[in-house]
Amino acid sequence: MTMNQRNLMLLGLAIASMLMLNWFQSNGETIDHDNLLLPALKGNLSSLTRIEIVTSTSSFSLLKEKEEWVLAEKDAYLVDFPVLSRMLKGLSIARLVEKKTSKPEYFEALDLEDVSEPGSESILVSGYSHEYEFSVLVGKQADSRKGQFVRMSGEDQAWLIDKELEIDGSMISWLSPVVVDVESQEVVRVQQYDSAGILLFDVDRSEK
Repeated sequence: MTMNQRNLMLLGLAIASMLMLNWFQSNGETIDHDNLLLPALKGNLSSLTRIEIVTSTSSFSLLKEKEEWVLAEKDAYLVDFPVLSRMLKGLSIARLVEKKTSKPEYFEALDLEDVSEPGSESILVSGYSHEYEFSVLVGKQADSRKGQFVRMSGEDQAWLIDKELEIDGSMISWLSPVVVDVESQEVVRVQQYDSAGILLFDVDRSEK
């Protein structure tokens, strides 16, 4: 096989892959736009007490303590509430637009593989209250139209919804950016984390 023939074959494979991805994203059964992704979520927002975010590389929990949301894995540090609010609002009003693939071998094209799969790009979002819970896998945003691909946990049917959700799988992105104004002599402990949530240093004055 000559170099030109090889290049043409590689180009053909690349075009075929792009066409297949576009088919997955555009081909589907359009449904009634009144169908909500999570029909009962809006009525249960105020009762939620725990949100779990899981990816193939991390897992963390947002807990409601009294009237505040905190990050369990970061010593109950305050959560960035506007970020949490936007995510929950998006999930509560998102509507199902089109059915997509229900074949697991095609989930990778939509970033909807199970988070247990190595290299999975999906984000599993679960919410819990005393009488209600939900769990949904969130994949990539659509390329050719507004919307995002999702799949209910435990189900094979993938969907396109009409919203683009703001969800970050990085633990550190959920921490409140509010800086508390305190005197230096009142500070007894300082911790710094990198963007992946890994502790870089921990200085504790109380141990001296």
